[in-house]
Amino acid sequence: MNGAADTLLHRHLLVFASAGMLAGALLGGRSGVSPLFFGMGAVCCGIAVAVCWQSRFVGLLLLADLLLASSFAAALTLQQLTDPLQMGTEKTVHTVYDVVKETGNHPQSHTFQVRLRNVGDRPVPPYRISLTVTGKARDLTAVGDRIEATVRFNLPQSARNPGDRAARDRLYAQGVAYTGYQGAPGRLVDHRFTPQVPIVALRLAVQRYAEQHWPGETGAFLVGLLFGGSEGLDAQTQADFYATGVSHVLAVSGAQVSILIGLGWLLLRPLGQHRWWSVAILGSSLALYVAMTGGQPSVVRAATMAMILIVEQGIGRRPDSLNVLAVTLIAMLVVHPLQVLDAGFLLSYLATLGLILLAPRMADALRGWPHWMADVVAVTVTAQVAVLPFAWVNFHQWSWAELPANLLLVPLVEAATPLALLALMTAGLPPLSFGLASVAGILSHLFLRGIEMLSRWTHPMTVAAGWAWAGAYVFVMAVLFGAFGGPPAMRKRIGIAGLVLLLLLPLFPWHSSRLTVVFLDVGQGDAALLILPGGAAWLIDGGGTVGASAAFYDIGASTVVPALRALGVQRLAGIVATHNDADHIGGLPAVMRSFPVAMLVSGNQSADSQAYRELYEVAHAYHIPYRRVSAGDHWRPAPNTEVDVFTPFFPPMHGTAHDENNNGVTFRLRFGAISFFFAADIAEEAEAKLVEEGVPQTTVLKVAHHGSASSSSEAFLQRMAPQAAVISVGAHNRYGHPTQAALQRLAATGAHIYRTDQEGAIRFETDGQRAWVTTQRSPATAHQTIGTSARREPFRSLTLIAPSGVLFTGDGRVDSACAIMAAGGYRWTRKKWNG
Repeated sequence: MNGAADTLLHRHLLVFASAGMLAGALLGGRSGVSPLFFGMGAVCCGIAVAVCWQSRFVGLLLLADLLLASSFAAALTLQQLTDPLQMGTEKTVHTVYDVVKETGNHPQSHTFQVRLRNVGDRPVPPYRISLTVTGKARDLTAVGDRIEATVRFNLPQSARNPGDRAARDRLYAQGVAYTGYQGAPGRLVDHRFTPQVPIVALRLAVQRYAEQHWPGETGAFLVGLLFGGSEGLDAQTQADFYATGVSHVLAVSGAQVSILIGLGWLLLRPLGQHRWWSVAILGSSLALYVAMTGGQPSVVRAATMAMILIVEQGIGRRPDSLNVLAVTLIAMLVVHPLQVLDAGFLLSYLATLGLILLAPRMADALRGWPHWMADVVAVTVTAQVAVLPFAWVNFHQWSWAELPANLLLVPLVEAATPLALLALMTAGLPPLSFGLASVAGILSHLFLRGIEMLSRWTHPMTVAAGWAWAGAYVFVMAVLFGAFGGPPAMRKRIGIAGLVLLLLLPLFPWHSSRLTVVFLDVGQGDAALLILPGGAAWLIDGGGTVGASAAFYDIGASTVVPALRALGVQRLAGIVATHNDADHIGGLPAVMRSFPVAMLVSGNQSADSQAYRELYEVAHAYHIPYRRVSAGDHWRPAPNTEVDVFTPFFPPMHGTAHDENNNGVTFRLRFGAISFFFAADIAEEAEAKLVEEGVPQTTVLKVAHHGSASSSSEAFLQRMAPQAAVISVGAHNRYGHPTQAALQRLAATGAHIYRTDQEGAIRFETDGQRAWVTTQRSPATAHQTIGTSARREPFRSLTLIAPSGVLFTGDGRVDSACAIMAAGGYRWTRKKWNG
């Protein structure tokens, strides 16, 4: 280690220590390795540090020690949160709980974070659960209540689909062990004063003020701007925020904290001679503000950094921003190491790191510009540069509108924020407060309209970036900013060329010559993606939410759109809306807002459903052409690929028990010797007619109507003779799908049954002669033998399975590589699908 490196290590030892803790927490939070391993490793490193204290490598040994110690802490915390009460997947119990805070407020339900006191007849440690309360019970529950009620417990869900940001990680990052659902009012045992009670009352007062002075969407936006969250913003507005890359304005962070501190110093100037009084008042105000925002990681980070900087300045020390950032990171990870699983936590630190390291250099490079403009450009660009690899790898999207939106429109928000805060602070002076609120409202309205206009001109592009790409990006940026030696001119040329190549590479994904069919897990609904040879993509239905929850939960935006981006979809050659049930088409409007769509295909749907009307309103707004199909239609969407439509019949079926379902679109997709039959929700009447008309056999059957008793008749299944059957169904659904009778009839055909409620998304990939199948959630099922009959050529695949999921699926040519990895603790099996 040379002298310069030694100086860097000792000057920013806290920075290296925080990096070690961050890496350790990620390792412990993502792995299933026993904490005992990390603990033993930490002890060994500690001994090594003590022995080598005078060594110049002491810093590196300290890093290793912190990495292992933080890994131990994260793994131990993860174990403590993983089903501590042995509830299993789902369990309904009588419980007593304390309401800690409200985390979500929707028209039909409230979400609270609560602490358990009793489960059944026994007291338990105060584990936290995220509880959704619906019906009359939602108006009878408040922060500070101790409630006795019957609650349905569930374990937090793991990733169900490609691109899924698992709810489990988000909840574990908050220290939540379970999710819960309460539909009936409980009994109020006690109401206790907690620090959250006045905070909730204060936030309600702010919301009432917003409703009076900023009506409608503007008020909801300003409340979200000041305190975080998107409650009150409609689905289209939220989609516009994501499409233009400005969703970060609703995540409270350094900008709001800086404005609050600036206003605080301005108001506290008369106490300047009593500096510590000012610091104490400002610190209390920051603590109150953090509590009102719900303690989001980004605002906790910003407030902690701000207070450290203020105290250091108060005692006459020159603060080092990098070390302050490192101390804040270390403190937050010590308090709760699993915060590292929260994407907002990492994005906040990356953006701040970019501002500290890169913004001054870029501002210097723009010395010829006006000072204010150079600062705005430097801050905007460097924050984007810092978060780019994490954002592309995790969210798989980018829009050219991000730069103009952040440069031209976000300054309106930065101007509206202090005005809105001052309006709240001067609420007792109506003329002044009204004037400030009016200007803040006008600026916010202009911002919302600008975002709306920008989003109409562009669709975000899908980015096919992985962690290897992210590593290359970091290396190129390090070269560009002089982390390595060599002539500056040469470094600049190499860095710029590498950066341009890296930025362009993920925007042009490579397309396979194979057919890929992915059945997405959309709960009690249907959605399947077809990626044809050459890359053209078709979406068959888009899931949807039925009942009251549809008002506040859009499965298209939260599940289907991220999955399509993770699968590399840039645009859709077509969407097939099989029929008008909300659980099939409710998620399609969000998809059409997010991707260019060349065509919308449907059958003989009636126009009397809300889901249908919304679907075609969005299609009309985005100028998407519409095509009706019926039995007998045939086309070739790609080479060696054929589509045959079997229903709706002409004339349509009438007088059956399930007319709407029986007149849905069903079709057969054939690629070489492999075929997929999509049966929508047809019932036994339509199945009988298909059998009568001689529907051909198929390789893979998408089971009709989620495996209901009225579908999957014995005659139909024997005629289809599927080798694999996919049931798209929601876990623990109220309909009892799939029924035992349907499962028995499917099993009698010898088909291997896949279920989205058990395996998550199910992916088939075929070259026309062989097929490979992988599942998202349960890799143990991905290597079972599929079928035993001998009707067609055998399908073979090799699946490499790690403890965290399926890593690789391929054919016999990778046997040796998989065998080598198997020696390292991975499992591999050969599957034979004898058709």
